[in-house]
Amino acid sequence: MVKKFFIFIFLAVVFIGISNAKTIIFGITNVTVKDDYYTISQWAKYLEKKTGYKIKLKITKTYDEMQYFIENKSVDIAYICGATYVFLKNDNVNVKLLAVPYFRGKPQYYSYIIVPKNSKAKSFLDLEGKRFAFSDPKSNSGSIAPSYYLYKKGFFYKNFFKEIIYTYSHAESIEAVAYGFVDGAAVDSLVFENMKRINPDIISKVKVIQKLGPFPTTPIVVNDTISKTEANKLREAFFNMKNDKEGKIILSRLGVDYFGSAEGLDYLVIEHMIDTLKRVNRIFKKND
Repeated sequence: MVKKFFIFIFLAVVFIGISNAKTIIFGITNVTVKDDYYTISQWAKYLEKKTGYKIKLKITKTYDEMQYFIENKSVDIAYICGATYVFLKNDNVNVKLLAVPYFRGKPQYYSYIIVPKNSKAKSFLDLEGKRFAFSDPKSNSGSIAPSYYLYKKGFFYKNFFKEIIYTYSHAESIEAVAYGFVDGAAVDSLVFENMKRINPDIISKVKVIQKLGPFPTTPIVVNDTISKTEANKLREAFFNMKNDKEGKIILSRLGVDYFGSAEGLDYLVIEHMIDTLKRVNRIFKKND
């Protein structure tokens, strides 16, 4: 009887501890993860075990939605695009870099311009007058970097292509090219390289004809709803994923080597491209 009583007390304490744990809202967009909700849910559970906090996921379709949730304090941390980070800073939203993914030892990635395997196109400029897929209007690799590249070559992206579609998913942009729905696409190199590993049949149907970049990689940011102590605990959990078996499995499924420091990482190159395209868009609107 006494033994049962102490077991009851122990379970009650554990339950109370769990129920009173700080809840952290973790924002992720479909643009990067597509439909791999299993990996994302495992990631959340992993962070719960390592931090003692409750991790609640908020998954959005677009970066625009995620920016709205960050600005309105509806998420505490978020895995976003470098361009979204720049938009937030330009809107004077008090977010800070928490961690960034490293791939092949570097915190950087590229915008891959891809076409069907049998395409005769050899460079991005060969796709003039073709149907093209961007991922998200606020994606650096999937929209901003290729649009800026065209501008530097003397073209306005809206007039360069026969048609532009937005897939809101790098993986779906790859599939759109693979199955012939479009003649080309601009995609995140991290997503492409990961898809090459987990879905080589799809990748075998496309080819990379040009790489734009490198650019500072997609960051995990922390909102000012999180205290310094909480941010440090979360950062430690992200950094330590590479040091245990479960963390390594999740990293592998995410397609990155590890999460590390963002110290010294400069997003000014993305900010410059965004500012230039804003000016170009205003000029073309006046001329319409």
